[in-house]
Amino acid sequence: MSQSSLDKDLMFQKIMPSSRSEENAVQEEKPVAAGDLRSRIFGQTAQGSAPMGGIHVVNLMEEVVIQHLDATIEKFNCCRCDRCRSDIVALTLNELTPKYVVCAPENVQELVEQVPLKDVLASLVHAVITVRSHPRH
Repeated sequence: MSQSSLDKDLMFQKIMPSSRSEENAVQEEKPVAAGDLRSRIFGQTAQGSAPMGGIHVVNLMEEVVIQHLDATIEKFNCCRCDRCRSDIVALTLNELTPKYVVCAPENVQELVEQVPLKDVLASLVHAVITVRSHPRH
């Protein structure tokens, strides 16, 4: 260790004497694997429990696209298989700017309703027409 880092540790101990005893009392946490962190942040838990205290990261654009997907597919008489539906969602989301928020699951719908639909629906229609013209099955 360098002299400056030792000085910083000594200074911190003098300013915060109780922190050293608390540090020893708390067990050292193991580093979280990238997959585990991703699961916790994006709400993908195997046990079904709420990640990070019920808070997770949500792409509002993805939620809006999924909500309007079936109605748009029906309007344009496009194939409803899982492959085509997935292709439509992927094409649409690639055209849109993502809008990620951190919120509780019960607040997602309220935030989704605030997203302007014009660009989302235009991209969704464009994707439906593209997939309908060139299905990958």
